[in-house]
Amino acid sequence: NFKLIEILIMKTMNSPKYTLNTTNPSMKNKQRGALSAEAAMVIAVVLIALMFMVSQAPIFRAKFNEGKFLSQANDIAQETYAWKKNRPNFEGVTITKVCEEGSLSKSICGSSNDGRATNPFGGDWSISANTGSKGLFDVTATLPEDAHRIPSLANSIASSTRANCNEADGCDTLATTATSIKMTY
Repeated sequence: NFKLIEILIMKTMNSPKYTLNTTNPSMKNKQRGALSAEAAMVIAVVLIALMFMVSQAPIFRAKFNEGKFLSQANDIAQETYAWKKNRPNFEGVTITKVCEEGSLSKSICGSSNDGRATNPFGGDWSISANTGSKGLFDVTATLPEDAHRIPSLANSIASSTRANCNEADGCDTLATTATSIKMTY
């Protein structure tokens, strides 16, 4: 028995080892092809993901700009209330006066404190006392290049205006033109 085991061990140790012969070109080429196919699939997946992200960029940018627009409009309204202090009304209020108080960011006021070309859509911000009641004020935003976004923006901002409207249509404290939105607070 032990002799048989010893013979088997000796044969196993003396038998040639089965290793990859690097000089065998057919095996080497097969592996190289598998790696190429795998790399091509990875590259294809990465390219598809990049194309998807690039195609969605305008949508993401528009949503980001809409959020920034709403935030800026609300900041302007808050700081205009703060500007009033103990004044009886908002007569004489302008974006320049509110900006000079120093509480509105430069991204809204601009370098000249005039609110020109500072909203996320490249338009202007302005503030004035409401013509119907000096106890209210109007914030106007122009959208010269993105007029098609006015209905969506107006619907989004309607609930923050004085009348707390559900939507822009029929809201007494929100007015739109072809290139602007006027919000009353």
